[in-house]
Amino acid sequence: MSGSRDDSGQQDAQNAVQDGGQPKGQPQGQPAAGQAPPATQESVTDKLKDPLVQEFTKGIGALYAITGIGLGLLVVVFGFVGKPVLIRGTQADTAAEVPEYGTYMAAEFVNQTGQIVVMILPLLAVAAALPVGLYAARSLNVDDKTSYIAAGVSSLVGSVLMVVAGGYLAASQVSNVQDEAEAANKALAEVEDTEGLTQATSFTEEYTVEAVDLVINSVGTGVVAAIIAVAAAYAYRNYLVGSL
Repeated sequence: MSGSRDDSGQQDAQNAVQDGGQPKGQPQGQPAAGQAPPATQESVTDKLKDPLVQEFTKGIGALYAITGIGLGLLVVVFGFVGKPVLIRGTQADTAAEVPEYGTYMAAEFVNQTGQIVVMILPLLAVAAALPVGLYAARSLNVDDKTSYIAAGVSSLVGSVLMVVAGGYLAASQVSNVQDEAEAANKALAEVEDTEGLTQATSFTEEYTVEAVDLVINSVGTGVVAAIIAVAAAYAYRNYLVGSL
């Protein structure tokens, strides 16, 4: 009789545990007493709300913006004191003999510098995405997914700030040089010996800053930069971390 009761108790215990280990009478989907609840997978939105990701994005975005604004301010400063450093022989002779021509050359120098800055900012933003991605993967003490999101979002935000802020400052300094060219040519006409002196070219077109296109270009740059940053972080976490 004792053996029968033992067998019956074991059978009841086995029947009590069913449906994937859930004790009989326990609500489905609820962990048993003493059992840890299943881990939940955080979404991308949850990762974006992570204080570490937000602080990293702010810091990298600020560095991008500072770089862009700095290059834009360089063009602004050149508008007051900038002079061309490299001048062809005939132009140098003309600028030395006719001060008005030197003023014209300085205005042209500002225009060229501003155009170069506008063109180089997207390239600089994309190039900076690689070290940002590596830094996020190496320095942030977070899981892989969080490091990828931090790298991508910070590069996207930073690129937009750099291209918009720096590009607008630089582009706003680019203008036509009609007045400077006319003044230079008038002064040249008053010089008796004008042989070999270079005439100033008069540009009558006005330059305008297309703000909408600037923002669109900045977003496109940011998307490319984000892809590069995420790829760099992924490469580091999956291929480089064990070899360094």
